[in-house]
Amino acid sequence: MKRILITGTGGDVATGIVKCILSEMSEAVLFSCDIKSIIPYLNKFEKHFIIPRYEDENYWLAIQAICLEHKITHFFPTTEPEILIANKHRIFFNDNNILLVINNEQILDIATSKYKTALFLKNNGICVPDTYLPSDLPDILEYPLIVKPDFGRGSASVVKINNYDELKSVLKNIPSPVIQKYIGTEEQEFTVGVFSDGQTTRTISFRRRLGMGNMSVFVEIAQDTKLDNIAHTISNIFHLKGSINIQLRYFNDSYYVFEINPRISSTVAFRHQMGFQDAIWWLQLLSGEHIKDYHCTKSGTMGIKVAEEHILHPPFNILEYSRVCPPPPPPPPPPAAN
Repeated sequence: MKRILITGTGGDVATGIVKCILSEMSEAVLFSCDIKSIIPYLNKFEKHFIIPRYEDENYWLAIQAICLEHKITHFFPTTEPEILIANKHRIFFNDNNILLVINNEQILDIATSKYKTALFLKNNGICVPDTYLPSDLPDILEYPLIVKPDFGRGSASVVKINNYDELKSVLKNIPSPVIQKYIGTEEQEFTVGVFSDGQTTRTISFRRRLGMGNMSVFVEIAQDTKLDNIAHTISNIFHLKGSINIQLRYFNDSYYVFEINPRISSTVAFRHQMGFQDAIWWLQLLSGEHIKDYHCTKSGTMGIKVAEEHILHPPFNILEYSRVCPPPPPPPPPPAAN
């Protein structure tokens, strides 16, 4: 029986993953953790743990304690910071026979840095927007530009720049910034879900629009062999065994990759309902199970995301971190002086 611990369950990505698992794996026992006490699908979890933020040194202690005490079989971190922490502790998961739902170290090293991603893809013949660090900006720049953190999640802190004065101001306020040439339009933005079991690569491509806190609120299937070829090339050079998400814009008859998410993306629930069930396939792959077949959804199929209500019925099995892993006892007092 799968006993799956999912992190960040107050967020959009984890909510989508939970929907997918509930629809396909009724036998799985789900555990949840987040910094929030009230989350969607609270009634569906065996237990929900309130844990420290990932920056807190007690975060990792909490994850260890939960995994060991509740015999977790699969650990599914859903945010980049938590994924990187799990990556540092692969030995713990291996030693305790816990299957880790994250990508290989090469993917995490490259794709969590927008600058490294651009260099790596360019060196492998894939079109990317001109991308710079502040230290290597050319003397002559063509505006508009995009400035964003080298490490970041989704569209957070992404700023469009129209002139040099704006650029100087923004560079002071964004940590470890990366500058990219702004290309195409929002109407020509695409996202490609990619899953591979190490031998066969599956893809699904959307034209998308963002809204409601930069979530994907509209998607439309976009079948194009150029997108498929880019996805297969990236899957091969990354030695992918799992799922990634590629973001592109169409410009001058070419697709330009401007970002890769080394994780399940926020369109996971859309993809799942259209037959591309990468969250389920990844769990099946790790467990050595047969991976379900995939049949492409026809071009033009659309999906929209709307706000929904969640009714949560007590009792709630919510545990504070301090109840999960109590602090160690104080050291014994020094011996009395003779």
